[in-house]
Amino acid sequence: MRRLDHPEVRRAQRRELWAELLAAGIIFAAMLVMASAMQSCAGHASAQLDEDDALILARLTVHESGWDSPADAVLIHQVLLGIVERDGVSYARAAELAAPRLARCAVARRWVCGLDAGATRPASWPLASWERHRPRWLAMLEHARAVVAGEVESPCADAPRTWGSREDVLRGIRRGREWVDARCRGTANVGGRWR
Repeated sequence: MRRLDHPEVRRAQRRELWAELLAAGIIFAAMLVMASAMQSCAGHASAQLDEDDALILARLTVHESGWDSPADAVLIHQVLLGIVERDGVSYARAAELAAPRLARCAVARRWVCGLDAGATRPASWPLASWERHRPRWLAMLEHARAVVAGEVESPCADAPRTWGSREDVLRGIRRGREWVDARCRGTANVGGRWR
C-alpha cells in the first residue's frame, strides 16, 4: 500500500491538476472564440436590420411626403420607434401598422414598393425619367440611413405618435377628435397624437 505523501503519488496528483487546468484553459479559450463570433454575427445582424429599416423608412417617406422632405423621414421614424417600443414589434411590423396599404402595395403609386437599395428602376415605374429620379432616391435612402443611425435631429418639439396631412388632421377634428400637435418644423406632414 502506497503512502499519500509518496513522491510518485504527488507527481500523479500534479499531473492530474495540470491536466484539469489545461482542460479548463481550452474550454475558456473556446468560449472566448464563440463569444467573439456571436458578437460579430450580432453586429452583422444589427447592421442588416438597420439597412432594412432604412429602406423601409425611405420608401415610406417617399410615399408619404415625396422626394424632397427629409424632415418627414425623422418624423415618420419617431412614430415607428414609438410603435416598436409601445407594441413590442419589429420596425418592419411598425411600418405595416402605420401604413397598412403601403405594406400591401395597395397604393396608387405601386412603384414605391419597388424602390430598392440598388436603386434599380422599379418594374411599375411610370413614364417619367428614372435617371432623373434615381439620384433623389439615393439621397433619400442615404438620409434614411442617417436617421435610423440616430444621426439626425428631430424636427419635432414633442414626440409624435402619428403623422398625417393637414387635411387628415382637419378631417379628424371635424369628426370630434382632439389633436395634440408635436410642433414639427419643416415637414410636409404634421406630427402629433390624437386624444
